[in-house]
Amino acid sequence: MTASILKWAARSACRLPMPAIKLLGGAPRVIDGQRLDPLVQFMVRYFADPPGTLDSVEKTRAGFDLQGNWLTHTPAPGVRIEPWSFDGPAGPVRCDIHRPAALPRRDAPVLVFFHGGGHVAGSLDSHRDVCRQLAHEARCAVVAVDYRLAPEHRFPAGIQDCLAAFDAVVAQSAALGFDPRRVAVG
Repeated sequence: MTASILKWAARSACRLPMPAIKLLGGAPRVIDGQRLDPLVQFMVRYFADPPGTLDSVEKTRAGFDLQGNWLTHTPAPGVRIEPWSFDGPAGPVRCDIHRPAALPRRDAPVLVFFHGGGHVAGSLDSHRDVCRQLAHEARCAVVAVDYRLAPEHRFPAGIQDCLAAFDAVVAQSAALGFDPRRVAVG
């Protein structure tokens, strides 16, 4: 199936009534006394790779970029996305800054966002709509960090980039319009 059909199918399936999602998702999964959310169980059953399969790094990354924004809200209006970079431990680290239109130009709160993907997959693209929505709903700037990924960059390279991103945001907060006392990570 094409990417657009898969995205449409995933979004449509998530609009089903909860009783239908529970029925189609199968018997509830309970691990260590914790019950898996029915919607997550449904999505894993119908849209995830079969258990025991291991894709190449390239295919895993492509899947993250393809599927990363399937289930997000319609992009929030009025959130600008600006490229930014800083000097990291091994060279420039790219970032995207998501700024809601109503955000003050000075002393704004900021979230430094490290995308998911186990330090092997995920990117600025795979989490763009999530970051945009976070900026809109939390009424803060979101700095999405494009940290180095394994296996090309061995542990702890990605962690070092993330720590350096936090330090750079705090150090350059005045120039970026952020309040250095209101910096969160996620």
